Amino acid sequence: MIADWKNINTAPRGHFADKKTTKGTVKQQHIIKRLIVIRKGDEARTSHWMPDEERWHGYTKACPPDRWDYLPEWQDDGEEGDAA
Repeated sequence: MIADWKNINTAPRGHFADKKTTKGTVKQQHIIKRLIVIRKGDEARTSHWMPDEERWHGYTKACPPDRWDYLPEWQDDGEEGDAA
């Protein structure tokens, strides 16, 4: 697979969905979308957007990744809830 690097500002950042808690209440949960991201001069890695911290996992706000691409289908295990 050859990566088709896109500007990080266009990257999907997941979405929010209602989740029922054990007490029967409903709360909003961030459903992440894992991507391959890269910063110039760094190695490519998987990451996802962390809305509470307004940054990409594995990066700081000051030094975010520059580019992104989708994970290959065989590596993308679908959407998951954010454990953070």
